[in-house]
Amino acid sequence: EKTLAQAIEPFFSTKSAEHGTGLGLSMVDGLAAQLGGVLQLFSTPDVGTEVMLWLPIVASPAAVTGTGAADDADRGTVLVIDDEPMVRSGTAAMISLLGYDVVEAASAREGLDLIEDGLDPTIVVTDHVMPGMTGAELCIRLRAERPRTAVMIISGYQGVDLIAPDVVRLSKPFRQMHLSASIAAARQQVMAL
Repeated sequence: EKTLAQAIEPFFSTKSAEHGTGLGLSMVDGLAAQLGGVLQLFSTPDVGTEVMLWLPIVASPAAVTGTGAADDADRGTVLVIDDEPMVRSGTAAMISLLGYDVVEAASAREGLDLIEDGLDPTIVVTDHVMPGMTGAELCIRLRAERPRTAVMIISGYQGVDLIAPDVVRLSKPFRQMHLSASIAAARQQVMAL
């Protein structure tokens, strides 16, 4: 019961650090709240856990508006890279509500493969701590090979010194308005080149 009460707290996890940051349920809970919904958890020892996500119904797709959406009609494509599926899909959902097309990748390598296969993202939004290649390493490579592609790094860890100081960063957990502002800042950085 104590674990259930803490399950949606940021950085809470019953697993070791290499199995995630403990932000998945926190991100889903935050997204649900921003959309006017609720996340409910039920657990019975030796039986299992049930997770229910309640979201409001809209009258029509036209009724959906993203808070802080970009003003321009062509918002572009965002490549979201995160090795944690729940965090990745939650981030992608928030970005989609801002009016962007979203493509997801589970690793930096998968993201690079998508780009090499023809994907031309307006911005790459990547987690920092991932197996294989970190977000900082990906950023360095993208800036060298694709200087007109904006890059933003999201991290649940404070004081990560390996990220260049001019890279737009967003700390987990975050709200959609902060995500929107960070995307705009990263895009502005590239436009200034």
